[in-house]
Amino acid sequence: VNGYTVEAHGFPTFNKGERLLLYLEKDQADPGATRVLGYQEGQYRVRLDKAGREVAVPTVDGNARLLTAEGKAAPAPRPIPLDELRTEVREYARQAGRPVN
Repeated sequence: VNGYTVEAHGFPTFNKGERLLLYLEKDQADPGATRVLGYQEGQYRVRLDKAGREVAVPTVDGNARLLTAEGKAAPAPRPIPLDELRTEVREYARQAGRPVN
């Protein structure tokens, strides 16, 4: 408005043509819609590492301050090999009694 732009940090952003892995949840305000779980926490960009393997790179806003449950500075999120992340998610689903493909 009038030359001003407001940016809200921490919200997921999307770029045409990029590959993403998203954790989604139903939007309570609109039952027909979904949204990214935990804002950027549920968004990973899929890239190739130096060895040519696909990795899921956590999306973290440059202005974010990550903390542990105790309130101390948390280490920066690390890229995870996509196959490893798939295995982890399937194992958590099994433990929760959810169907796994």
